[in-house]
Amino acid sequence: MGRRHKFPPDSAATPGELAAIYSREQGPAPLVIVGAGSFLGDLINLVREYPEFAILGILDPSPILRGQFVQDIPILGWLGDIPKHVRSAVIGNPVHSPAFDRGSVFRLLKMKGIHLPILKAETCKCSNDVILRAGTCLLPGCAVLNGAQLGLNVLVGSNCRIVSSGALADHQTMAPNTTWDSAETVKTATNSPSAEAALATGNEPIQTTMKRLNSSGLEIILVADKDNKLVGTVTDGDIRRGILAGIDVDQPVSMIMNPNPVTVRLGTPGAEMLRIMRDRSIRHLPVVDSDNHPIGLERLESLVDNISECNAVVMAGGMGSRLKPLTDNLPKPLIQIAGRPILDHILTGLHAEGIEEVVLALNHLGGKIRDHIGDGSRYGTRVNYLTERKRLGTAGALSLLRPRPRKPFLVMNGDLLTGLSFSKLLQFQRAHNYTMVICVRQHSLQVPYGVVEIRGGEVLALREKPVYRHFINAGVYVLTPACLDHLPKDQYYDMTDLISTLVRSGERVGVFPIIEYWRDVGTHADLAAAMAEQSITGPGRHKSQTPDSWPSEVAS
Repeated sequence: MGRRHKFPPDSAATPGELAAIYSREQGPAPLVIVGAGSFLGDLINLVREYPEFAILGILDPSPILRGQFVQDIPILGWLGDIPKHVRSAVIGNPVHSPAFDRGSVFRLLKMKGIHLPILKAETCKCSNDVILRAGTCLLPGCAVLNGAQLGLNVLVGSNCRIVSSGALADHQTMAPNTTWDSAETVKTATNSPSAEAALATGNEPIQTTMKRLNSSGLEIILVADKDNKLVGTVTDGDIRRGILAGIDVDQPVSMIMNPNPVTVRLGTPGAEMLRIMRDRSIRHLPVVDSDNHPIGLERLESLVDNISECNAVVMAGGMGSRLKPLTDNLPKPLIQIAGRPILDHILTGLHAEGIEEVVLALNHLGGKIRDHIGDGSRYGTRVNYLTERKRLGTAGALSLLRPRPRKPFLVMNGDLLTGLSFSKLLQFQRAHNYTMVICVRQHSLQVPYGVVEIRGGEVLALREKPVYRHFINAGVYVLTPACLDHLPKDQYYDMTDLISTLVRSGERVGVFPIIEYWRDVGTHADLAAAMAEQSITGPGRHKSQTPDSWPSEVAS
């Protein structure tokens, strides 16, 4: 192990002074790491396997990080702050810089006369026939097989595998735990998401936080105090629990936040972050500096592949009686909204969440659905069919499933538009081990009159046009295979019957509130509303619903 030059956290040494320290010593060659992002911890460990180098500092464009330390290594600034004594560097990725270009940085460093060494972790298995070029870094546990081709300055994450037909272009990166061959698209490691994009204050209304969640796409909000220090986190799960507890969305987000989030320090190796996420059953890790300022976010998806093994059943056999005469000759799931049938929206949304096997339960005008959907290949899914010989209700058709599912599976009505994250729903079921999960939607009903509360002939209170909120069945479920044991064979049976049976049998039935976009297209009024919404948002699967239209509209 090479010599390590430590600079205490209270050091006020400038880059020039640090370089002078090295010029007075007879030690390993000083080296800088360019970028303090998600690869930093692994790159630090990799360089320390080479006794000929010592890490002088870290370069990152974020002004927040300047002057701080990661594992006793100072963050010096950016490319203009490279000490003159430094002649070697490795390139990672910055904390905040979506426009970061490894190729441009590589060429700039070469112009400055900076050497970009080839570094290979001791635990990396690389065939002797593979040619490694300047700037290449192979992190622990990766495997590069005979016949693979690597370009200049490639960064291969920990536990990656490049097969014999794989070829990485110059300056390409691979996210940890991924496999690359010529038949796939390489997964480029993205920077750790900026914490600034998901930052809120504790007095921000829950409704505003919901909007941040929907717009950021990060699935988590970091809550900071007036000194920009992390005091909590909010996920959509926290919001759903708050809704179930009756907390109004106008209340401050501090009422529902997690005040003790799990965090990691900047520079924590990827393997350690992955272990923490798995041990704690969490999907996000806020990255903080030494003063607990939020710097970025690490996501489970960026550290390991996440492929859903769930299948889905879509109940598409209803008569659509409330939509007559439209449904006299057209099955309700094929009614067009935003230029596409409802069923197209559903199948596209399922595919987007990694669900590849879908069963359509058919009855009324089922042949037209078969003709339109086919085998499902144009949606990226494999579609199979089961056909009811007679109407079996919203659950009875599940008794016809062959083969019997071996894992929890989705069931949803074929007349829904929703931006619900099916993967979150499935994670919720797994985390709580529910026999069944019912998705619910909060619905508000306003009484158009003053309501008089009476007891014993006396007036207790008078409430003017009160609004009552209820949870309604949203038509989306997760069922475990055990649910099928409670279904009668070839008999009419609704989901409400199944739910009642499970509860009476002592089975655990969970509730999952939908806070994303949701629209049941059951009536002409619902259809008109859906069409109006699509004229604003455009066609396709809805990723979110703005808090302005949540909770569900007040019916008067």
